[in-house]
Amino acid sequence: MRRTIWSTMVMAVTVVAIGMAPAHAGPSDSGGPAPSPTAKVDKALRERVADGHQVRVNVTTRTRADLPEAAQAGEVVHRLRTLPVVTMRVDEADLDRLAAQPGVVSVAEDRPERATLVESVPLIGGDKTRAAGLTGAGSVVAVLDTGVATHHPFLRGRVTSEACFSPVDAGYGATSLCPDGTDQQEGTGSADSEAGPCAALDCDHGTHVAGIAAGNGQNVTDAPAAGVAPGASIFALQVFSRIDSEAYCGLDAAPCVLSFPSAQLSALEMVLDMKQSGMPVVAANMSLGGSSLYTAACPTDIRKPAIDALYAAGVATVVSAGNGGSATGVTAPACVSSAIAVGSTTKQDEISYFSNRGPLVDVFAPGSDIVSSVRDNGWENLSGTSMAAPHVAGAFAVLHQTFPTRTVAELEALLKSTGKPVTYAGTTTPRIQLDAAALSAQPGTPAGENAWKLAANGTDTAGTNPLTSVGGPVFAAADAPYSLSGAASFNGSTAFLKGRTSAVKTTQDYTVSAWVKINSAVEATAVCQGTSKYQAFYLGYDPTNKGWMFQTTTTNDADNDWVTAEGGTGTGPVGTWAHLVATYKAPVSGVSGTGRMTLYQNGSYQGRATNLTPQYDADLPLTVGGCVNSATATTPYKAFPGKVADVRVYPYAMDAAQAGKASATVPTGWTAGMPEDEWKLNGAGTDTAGLNPFTLSGGASWSTDKPTGTALTGSASFNGSTGMLKSKQAAVNTLGDYTVSAWVKINSAVAATAICQGTTQHQAFYIGYDPTNKGWMFQTTTTNETDTDWVSVEGDANSGPVGTWAHIVATYKAPVSGDATSGLMSVYQNGVLQDSTRNMTPQYDSSLPLTVGGCVNSASSTAPYDAFPGNVADVHVFPRTLTATEVAALG
Repeated sequence: MRRTIWSTMVMAVTVVAIGMAPAHAGPSDSGGPAPSPTAKVDKALRERVADGHQVRVNVTTRTRADLPEAAQAGEVVHRLRTLPVVTMRVDEADLDRLAAQPGVVSVAEDRPERATLVESVPLIGGDKTRAAGLTGAGSVVAVLDTGVATHHPFLRGRVTSEACFSPVDAGYGATSLCPDGTDQQEGTGSADSEAGPCAALDCDHGTHVAGIAAGNGQNVTDAPAAGVAPGASIFALQVFSRIDSEAYCGLDAAPCVLSFPSAQLSALEMVLDMKQSGMPVVAANMSLGGSSLYTAACPTDIRKPAIDALYAAGVATVVSAGNGGSATGVTAPACVSSAIAVGSTTKQDEISYFSNRGPLVDVFAPGSDIVSSVRDNGWENLSGTSMAAPHVAGAFAVLHQTFPTRTVAELEALLKSTGKPVTYAGTTTPRIQLDAAALSAQPGTPAGENAWKLAANGTDTAGTNPLTSVGGPVFAAADAPYSLSGAASFNGSTAFLKGRTSAVKTTQDYTVSAWVKINSAVEATAVCQGTSKYQAFYLGYDPTNKGWMFQTTTTNDADNDWVTAEGGTGTGPVGTWAHLVATYKAPVSGVSGTGRMTLYQNGSYQGRATNLTPQYDADLPLTVGGCVNSATATTPYKAFPGKVADVRVYPYAMDAAQAGKASATVPTGWTAGMPEDEWKLNGAGTDTAGLNPFTLSGGASWSTDKPTGTALTGSASFNGSTGMLKSKQAAVNTLGDYTVSAWVKINSAVAATAICQGTTQHQAFYIGYDPTNKGWMFQTTTTNETDTDWVSVEGDANSGPVGTWAHIVATYKAPVSGDATSGLMSVYQNGVLQDSTRNMTPQYDSSLPLTVGGCVNSASSTAPYDAFPGNVADVHVFPRTLTATEVAALG
């Protein structure tokens, strides 16, 4: 039976504060740390109910299947459609019942939060982009706020969609601000701040924010010339409630308007739905936040999964950093790692006295004394990080118009790399400079205005640093990786490519990426920039470890120690293409997180090292196919026997999201954001990526039987005894993150394996059938011992009827020490999450072939065990953990 299951979230419960001129602003870090992510019910919440009071809480469960039991513990006041979260009113006994339920992940108070242009738009270059015709036309900016005065002349025609989420709760003195008085309203007029209860309250905040992002002052008397993106449309979402309680508004401050996190979550969910339905939303602005300060990312914030999903869908969630004047922390949800956290600067590019700052702030934007629209067709000068955030949201609309194929990560990186540096207390954060981002970086080049790229024919596509062929490298279209048109081939002795000048400033931040394939297990260098003694950095192959590595040095001494980041043993099989991304964050004295070098392979993290000594400044040419110690050298050392393609250099250190999602070419035909190095079984039994073909053996055949409603042409049929498909080499790196998906149908209720990658003793992982439960399951192991415990996730009883096609997706997030979110394995059926659990023991590294129709413990095996009696089609392997949204797109 198909279940609707929500992905797990943890909700923060402070009330969001509008970030206008801060009445209580001042330097303070006293907000305290984030609540412990491991605490199911925090101490403060228990103290709130100790005297018999009831409180409003957000309850997050492991899956949606756990919601009915949780809902019995108290009074349900709000449900979400696609997330495992329910909002309830509970007392102390109810909290005890929730804490005892194994399916409950967290219980947090749904505490309401506050909401946190004449000169500012030209300051960031918005007048220049507007003059160039870059207005954000064709894009939508979602504004989650107090609603918008939809008939204001500055916004007339800009507001094209509206919705209202305004919880009612007598215990908090909360009443609805939706114009029709209900707690949820959609359609025209539903977010009009000059209609309904808002008309009698101060609901100007959202109108002011929307004007900064997308106002248009053309032919409007006394108006600012324009917001940042005057051609963009506005999706107005009212997420505030009227609060008549001094406990939340402050002494003598009631009534006030505050926002429940549950309302914000409903709005984010709607923005994602609309994006997936075709609305061209490029940014969601949240000029709001709680009062607690976070000095590190907040992975348990209730809004994170929704913000993550928007990020993956191409929507930047732009959040004000908060107005507490903190030097080290930001408020939630600005602390969410995939959000764009925005601090405020003055028009003199000084940090606004009220603005939070520190390592979690991604960018600054003007936020002091900003004139924009308010009610009654008026204008007002307001200050706050709330005013800074919409400058950035509007900037995303302009950049999306300029570079429509770039990802959120690439556009964020472009804003950062072209911004004006603001330095304070050992930290440098860019203030956005939109004209530099939109007009200096031409479409078609990688993110970063001075990026350098190797084309298929060996030329530098930026035209600034052409390569010279030395010793006979060959450029050919044959055996190029995926959708690339060619690759450079090197003979491992004389052939290499040499740039005219250096391409990497090795004393500063940088990223280098490339497709690489080595033909023999020897010590060799694919990409290098040398010094007069050796290499300032290189990407190369370690034959002892049988994997790829990234090395840097510190001085020009020949006997200097190398600092190395590399993957696990056996992660770089000979003859196999791999996409490498090496990132380097230059060391800054006294600043943590710098001096860090990281290696990614095929979108997955491989290894990290720290080199805190300032790097040697290499001025020799960049070389591909080996290294040189002289600009006039005609033969490389550590020469590379293999192929290299699509080398790119970026003048900044990519973050994990960029290196994992946007670092390489997407294959032709993919529009769902899937990784480029996926491996897929097509209807004829071949690997459509062309790298890992199958061998058909035993009683296996190709059949026209296929899942209905798909574009598939057939499937592989297995007899349940001798038939199987066996790949040439391993397809899954079982030590890293991965996802495996397939259509499966079993013809008899027996214990059998549809897809497997074995070890010499058993299976590193498999997707199979459980005849006792009559459902599909995904299992992993930890060692090569035959008696090791298996860790399993599987569907409900009777969820896998015999003779019925099912689409199964197994996702695995490799364990990382100290990261409570890692080690997660999940199984989905027909796009719906069935079960999740954690396996925190590092996985056994399987180097055996991938098999379909059963398992093997030897690459030479001719018959499987746990043989599968049925059909399998459309097998995919992805080198990362797909999100629930991506999983839903697969079937």
